[in-house]
Amino acid sequence: MSYYLSIELTDLVARKVRWREKANSKEPPPVEWLGTAQSATDPPGGYVVMVNDTGEVERSLPLWGPEGILVDQGCLLVACPWDIKVISLDLSQMHRVLSGPWCNYLHSLRRSHRGLLVAATGIDAIVEISREGELLWAWWATEQGFRTDFLGGERRLDKEMDHRGLKYDTKTHTTHVNSAVELPDGSLLATLSHQGYLVRIDRKTGRHSTLLEDLGRPHCVRVFDERHITVVDTRAGEALLVRLDRHYARARVAGKIQTETTYLHDAHFDGKTWLLVDGLHSRVFHADADGRMIRVDNFDADWGLYEAIPSTH
Repeated sequence: MSYYLSIELTDLVARKVRWREKANSKEPPPVEWLGTAQSATDPPGGYVVMVNDTGEVERSLPLWGPEGILVDQGCLLVACPWDIKVISLDLSQMHRVLSGPWCNYLHSLRRSHRGLLVAATGIDAIVEISREGELLWAWWATEQGFRTDFLGGERRLDKEMDHRGLKYDTKTHTTHVNSAVELPDGSLLATLSHQGYLVRIDRKTGRHSTLLEDLGRPHCVRVFDERHITVVDTRAGEALLVRLDRHYARARVAGKIQTETTYLHDAHFDGKTWLLVDGLHSRVFHADADGRMIRVDNFDADWGLYEAIPSTH
């Protein structure tokens, strides 16, 4: 299987050392002004690449900090920290850029019935936009009961200000919501990394109910069919196939695929093959529907991998 792969950073080896040093710090990290003029050569770097059927990088495009990727209407959409790049499928041309004041450390991109759902992780928000970039709807975790950040302080955000260019450390987030998807009834599912929850959000009221809990930094919820979704238990290294009841009010794990990592960032399942992204060891696993490994694609040890989607998706 050939696929697109986002590489969110290119200094993973050195970063692992810094993570260990910072892990036990209880000091509130300051908000930093980075500006919005970063190029792909600035730390932490980044790429979007095309990987062929034999696991080799065929084409690449340098970008700064890309994470969520989506094939939509004949283009590849890429979520970068301050905007969404709209790129040709062969990675040769940048068609346009979608951006707004809500763009702060964007993570997942998913289609909705009106346009696109975007996880604006840096401000603990989910936004829906048109394909022209118009803001249609937004959910702010700080307005829905999630006011306390990772260190126990209260987070206050100005919804009217422009958040582009500001670095809000992960510890200042109240949920670190990193993926969201629309269900057939119009409600949303979202992964709240700090809480370890998969939640369902009522679009009209913004209220949430917890469908799964005790997940380790969950990522990457995707709809598989009308009654099934996939989601990643990142810390456990597990890709979960989850069955929903007909009202989308309850969920149970119907199957799981285990990988040898404690940082599984992404899982994409097409009914036959799993693409599983190991963000800690710079590799992508290919597994069959029963979890048997077909192949492993290994990449530069400095590459921090984020999402993978089939190039024909």
